[in-house]
Amino acid sequence: MNKQELIETLEKLNKYSKRCIGIDKYEDYWRGKTEAYFNLIGLAKQLDESQKPVIPQLVAGWLEKSTDPFTKAEKIAYLIKSKDGDSYYFCDWFVRDGIVTQEQGEELLAWAKRQSYETLLSLYNGYEVEKEPLYEVIIGDLYLIKKFNNRNDFCFDTSRSLCTWEKSAYQLTEVEIKAIDERYWAFAVPVEEVTER
Repeated sequence: MNKQELIETLEKLNKYSKRCIGIDKYEDYWRGKTEAYFNLIGLAKQLDESQKPVIPQLVAGWLEKSTDPFTKAEKIAYLIKSKDGDSYYFCDWFVRDGIVTQEQGEELLAWAKRQSYETLLSLYNGYEVEKEPLYEVIIGDLYLIKKFNNRNDFCFDTSRSLCTWEKSAYQLTEVEIKAIDERYWAFAVPVEEVTER
């Protein structure tokens, strides 16, 4: 039950006890109960709802990966074991068995070491994935366009015809740009996130 569900439940109980005030012979009991629910609702509204931890895409991808033989709970247990510097899982075993690459294993280990035990344990109850920064590659008046999501086919197009493309075609991550050609990274311009009202 989250904070909002608790408040809604208390409000329903409060309504019920209010209705019973005039029709029941235990009127003082129902007045007291109504007052108690009112106070509980006020306290519930003051509760701080715990925020889900924000984790890098690499960690989320590994936790959600279904091709390896581990459950989410087991993966979190390996992160916790690795927090104290035990590199066996991420730098030896998982690499040897092809579950992660050496680089991924080292990144997962480094990330686990920086986290608190509370953060690692809270991953089981959910998390948010860090948004990777997006970039546009602009050379003169031409924008780099990635034609297909699952391939590295690309072209250049003018800014006037950008409206014919989805934003995901020309707003790319660093990895996507470097996969097309590392030389384009020098022309990458960060995309400013626009908040809608």
